Amino acid sequence: MNSVFALEQDKQTLDKLLANAPVLPNVVSKMLVLDKESEDYYEDVLSLASEDPFIAAKIIFLANSAALAGRTKIETLTQAVVRVGINQVSTLITSISLSKSFKPTHQSHRNLWLHSLQVAIAATKIAQLNQINGEQAYLSGLLHEIERFILLATDVEKFNCLSDDLLSTSPELVQQEIEVFGFNSIDVTMNTLSAWHIPDTIASAITAHLLNTIEGYFDPAELLLTTPALDTAETDSNALEAILSIADRLSCIIQQNPDLETLEQDEIETLIRNDIPNLGNSALFLPPAALARSLPTIASEAKELATSLGVG
Repeated sequence: MNSVFALEQDKQTLDKLLANAPVLPNVVSKMLVLDKESEDYYEDVLSLASEDPFIAAKIIFLANSAALAGRTKIETLTQAVVRVGINQVSTLITSISLSKSFKPTHQSHRNLWLHSLQVAIAATKIAQLNQINGEQAYLSGLLHEIERFILLATDVEKFNCLSDDLLSTSPELVQQEIEVFGFNSIDVTMNTLSAWHIPDTIASAITAHLLNTIEGYFDPAELLLTTPALDTAETDSNALEAILSIADRLSCIIQQNPDLETLEQDEIETLIRNDIPNLGNSALFLPPAALARSLPTIASEAKELATSLGVG
């Protein structure tokens, strides 16, 4: 463990922050318990989308966006759901709901939103390549740094003291959080995922991903106020964690290369191979050429979605 990091934690401050943190929007809570195999799933999702006029209007707007627009203008929620697709609508409901709770007021806040959307979209594409549940992958990506949204919502001034260059969880960012807030965001994540009743598969994948980012720098037993009990034998969770790790790195490549869309595919593939050298050792199907083809699309889709949600 790196002895440079002095770990001081204030449980009372953390408990106060969590007590005042935004709750998971009701519509998302209901979405998480829907049975996707049910014959009524389509109607249930449509019903949930109809509950909130803001969500319904946003879905219709997105259905008419440049990425999805057809010859006929969409005017009803039912038409929008048909065009967008029931699976994508369910993930959009979560994104739209969270965008109402965590509104950006600074460029670093918008960058955080963009990073989360990039990871969510990248995770979905990787999941599809591997015939893994894309909705779980999207939610894992969207929520993988929910702790930073919580910190932002509760104390903007302190959040703005964190480095703008550290968009993804890292030992350096965790150390900054400890110095500024008195505790680290991984604790916030674990408590939030539990309080929000996020499905175990997703919660375990996110927690494992975050702990892996600090491995070798911090001892979790000393760093965390509550050490998570992870089911490391859970296959779905392990696959999601692996997807999340790759998706996070792809987002970092996008952030570090603002001229990505001007690069040739072989140049993007080189960036990926250099940044993620262990692709071939993964149990996932991760052809670098396919990832290189999808990276500009991930960047553009995330940017368009962020703008549509009002967080870009």
